[in-house]
Amino acid sequence: MEVRQSLTLSPTEKSLIRHSLLPTMNEKGLEATIFIEKPNESKYAFVESNSVYVTTCDENKAFDEFIYSSETAVILTIPMYISILTFFKNVWPDIQKNCESNFAKIRSELVPFQVTPYIHFTLSAVCNYEANIEDVSLLFEKRTEDKELPNLFRLHRNGRSIWLNAENMRSLAEVSLQHLVNTLYKAGYVDSDSQSDHA
Repeated sequence: MEVRQSLTLSPTEKSLIRHSLLPTMNEKGLEATIFIEKPNESKYAFVESNSVYVTTCDENKAFDEFIYSSETAVILTIPMYISILTFFKNVWPDIQKNCESNFAKIRSELVPFQVTPYIHFTLSAVCNYEANIEDVSLLFEKRTEDKELPNLFRLHRNGRSIWLNAENMRSLAEVSLQHLVNTLYKAGYVDSDSQSDHA
């Protein structure tokens, strides 16, 4: 007689779901704590449904307990967080390529950058980029002199900010974005069109 068994555990709409990139010796960690619906436990009474608390921790350090990290975390809605991951996966690679290509030309002095038909420059430049997702800002600035520095975005909303490493965010999105979305839907997440912004 053949017997087949299966046991699976899945989050529910009341679960605390974490999406994280662990810190290393050289890189900061990122942790997004996601709530589809407010949990029943009293210690989470302050959270809202459809909220994501995004925080970072220093290299080679542990994340703070959520009760403490939530006090400084950037609070997003689930659609905002998914949009940010999608940005780093799909849009950032082209921005990075364009910036690095222009920087190389400007540094070399071979192809001056044209501001107007009458104004050109070489040697040094700064690239500024801003993306806004509803009331969330993603701000990027890089100078030609900063070749060895990581590409950092400032994530800002409602008076709170954190710095995101663009390459780490891109890697995280590439390997886990679709799985995260699938997990959220299996847990009972309803599309953003039918939810309100509580964060």
